[in-house]
Amino acid sequence: MLEVPVIFARAGLRAAAVLPTALALAAAFAVTGPADAAAATTVSVSGTRPAWAVPAARRGPVAPSGAVATTVYLAGRDPAGLTAYARRVSEPGGADYREYLTPTQFDARFGATAAQIDAVENWLGSTGLRITSASEHAITASGTAAQTERAYGTTLDDYLVQGRTYRAPDSDARIPARVGSAVLAAPGWTTCPSPSGRRR
Repeated sequence: MLEVPVIFARAGLRAAAVLPTALALAAAFAVTGPADAAAATTVSVSGTRPAWAVPAARRGPVAPSGAVATTVYLAGRDPAGLTAYARRVSEPGGADYREYLTPTQFDARFGATAAQIDAVENWLGSTGLRITSASEHAITASGTAAQTERAYGTTLDDYLVQGRTYRAPDSDARIPARVGSAVLAAPGWTTCPSPSGRRR
């Protein structure tokens, strides 16, 4: 999983950016429109399938009953503003350099709306997945591999990578268009550690 430094509030306040991956994900992942008329009711979450999950490495489908947890990162009420804010407070010499928001200010300005959270939770719940955690920034759900495949419109397979077998989707996830604008990214599907030691 990609990481960026956590944005900390002024002394005495906890981290203002409670989603340390959000800023990097905003650049690395994008929700794109349907590829054709047949996919008009869904949108693709680009970047879900890792580059190493190629046909030549595929070793077959994962067990349908296997447990899978996925996290949906929410775009929030102002994703463009969040990117601009991160740039302003991170650039030395700028007027807003290190002028961090408090956690409450951050959530009020950039966190997802109640409607966005409800929409994503209702979609995930309707697929049979179980919501295990939810905040203004991310929603995590768990279920079987079969349920996850149905929910995200893709297939989970095992891949042989450098002598080890890892799980990954064979295509980017597809989510209902009605929740597309609320979703920033949906990483975390694979069992292959990233170079940083974290799972993607």
